[in-house]
Amino acid sequence: VAFVVVQFAPGGPVEQVIAKLSGADTGATSRISGSPGGDFGARGMAPGAALGRALAAAEKAWIAAGFPSSADVLAEIADAAAAQATG
Repeated sequence: VAFVVVQFAPGGPVEQVIAKLSGADTGATSRISGSPGGDFGARGMAPGAALGRALAAAEKAWIAAGFPSSADVLAEIADAAAAQATG
């Protein structure tokens, strides 16, 4: 139970990955990289219903994959979620 609480607590790993994928990440890496749209903005997605669907799909996939933190895996998840949301 403690693991689940920590994973989903405000500012926890789940919230951090969602922030990164949505472009709301304020970490040093995102500020330096100059990627204001996050992973989905870089894929041409603008705020709106499709972005919401993509974020929901990415969150489900990320949880199902066991909360990976690898940039390559997160990119694959974002690619699939963006395609699913716009296709």
